[in-house]
Amino acid sequence: MIEPHELLVSVHIETPTSLDRRRVHKTWRPKDLGNSMVNVATLLTLESPDGPIVDARIALGAVAPTPVRAYAAEQVLIGERTFW
Repeated sequence: MIEPHELLVSVHIETPTSLDRRRVHKTWRPKDLGNSMVNVATLLTLESPDGPIVDARIALGAVAPTPVRAYAAEQVLIGERTFW
């Protein structure tokens, strides 16, 4: 957590590997309302090209005041075979 007197000076983002599977999905509101209604981003890391899943990250947007992680759903996926 960054304290009020601190400054963030860099962000490290790991480069995805060939065993990472990424997806982003947005559901849109009618045109006159503008913003997306719900969005989901997933990152699954596989042990081999056909699985199993060794790490999962799921982020949900527009479902709370700030984006949230779906930690329980991530844990359910670990050890499963992929469907993509």
